[in-house]
Amino acid sequence: MGVKKKQRARRFTPPPVEVEGLGLRAAALNAVALVLYERRFLEDALADSLTDVDDPRDRAFAHALAATALRRKGQIEAVLEHYIEQKLRARTGRAPAILLCGVAQLLFMETEPHAAISTSVALAERDDKARRLKGLINAVLRNISRDRDAIMAALPTTDANLPKWLNTRLRADYGPETAARIAEAHTLKADIDLTTKPGASDGELLTLGVRLPTGTVRLNNPHPAVPDLPGFADGDWWVQDVAASLPALLFDELQGKAALDMCSAPGGKTMQLCAAGATVTALDTSAFRLEKVTENLARMKLEADCIAVDALEFEPDHLFDVILLDAPCSATGTIRRHPDMPYVRGNDDVKLLLALQRKLLRKAATLLKPGGTLVYAVCSLLADEGPKQISQFLNDHGDFKRLPVAPGEAHIPADLISKAGDLRTLPHNMIGDAGGMDGFFAARMKRDAEN
Repeated sequence: MGVKKKQRARRFTPPPVEVEGLGLRAAALNAVALVLYERRFLEDALADSLTDVDDPRDRAFAHALAATALRRKGQIEAVLEHYIEQKLRARTGRAPAILLCGVAQLLFMETEPHAAISTSVALAERDDKARRLKGLINAVLRNISRDRDAIMAALPTTDANLPKWLNTRLRADYGPETAARIAEAHTLKADIDLTTKPGASDGELLTLGVRLPTGTVRLNNPHPAVPDLPGFADGDWWVQDVAASLPALLFDELQGKAALDMCSAPGGKTMQLCAAGATVTALDTSAFRLEKVTENLARMKLEADCIAVDALEFEPDHLFDVILLDAPCSATGTIRRHPDMPYVRGNDDVKLLLALQRKLLRKAATLLKPGGTLVYAVCSLLADEGPKQISQFLNDHGDFKRLPVAPGEAHIPADLISKAGDLRTLPHNMIGDAGGMDGFFAARMKRDAEN
């Protein structure tokens, strides 16, 4: 008979400790880790992490925790340097993200210290690599909780939250003072803005918000969930940041004109063009994203010819009176709303995006009728993606001229218009009595009419 092999003793793993609120924090932690370690977009990461969470309040807490941890990452890491002698390495698993979320709760959220600390320790216990650091995590968080008032009094400035590449670019484009104001605005949660359909009743909606000079309705906080707002089912409005609504307002009368939206998803500007009476062709490279455009159009009872195609490969059988090119960009103007953006996209991505924007502008020039109007827009703060792109385009296309935006046109205030006559919004800008908006750039150009 053969000799029996010794059976290797199995390591006993105790069941995870159940701590109240642990599941929500685990979901937030997972989302933060996916953003930082795998460069996933936060909304997608949260969607994957919250599959078993139905309560809107629980989902909102997880979202707020993940967003706060990312929004305040630089300041939190600066604080942690005073409590941890050596930087945690990769072999510590999710320990850095656990500390990030724990400190976010202690310093920037109204979380009971015991709950923030105990759940952080429990999360470390669940991670094979972070488990050996749970004592350290416990001690660090307790010390930070004890020292909270002193920490907040000496907190690093908010530009610490910007990645070095972005901070360097913003300071070069705007100067240190404006760059600091942009960084401060990025720490604030973005408001919900609605663009109302012309002719729709909005009296009930205005009981929940205020109308801005450009026509956008900004909701007061708190407010009902978006699907529960008056007029949602009737298609009276759609969600769209006030700054995002401005580029489409730069066209003249659109009734009956052939309009092309070259990069249409998620569809806000497409709906603006449709609602203004244009016959709209909407393109997007992603069939999945274009489905969202189609759904939004159906809810709004608007119609457009939606085509899933790379705009660079689009070959229509006619030219267009107006073209809106809301080009793919670094999205650095949306960090208030998407605090994951600086960690998903980096300086190398900007270089690739600049090349794509130039190609799309050249393509747009071939699709516009003589005498037609082209509006180029990006939700970027970077000069390279905005005014510098337009300067290069105009240098290369002698048949195009800039049409400067006049102060007060479409109720756009003068301080949102550059010296060259382009639209430029920054996150800390005011419109009427309301402060805060996405960072946007838009330039309007006209093609010479044929002689």
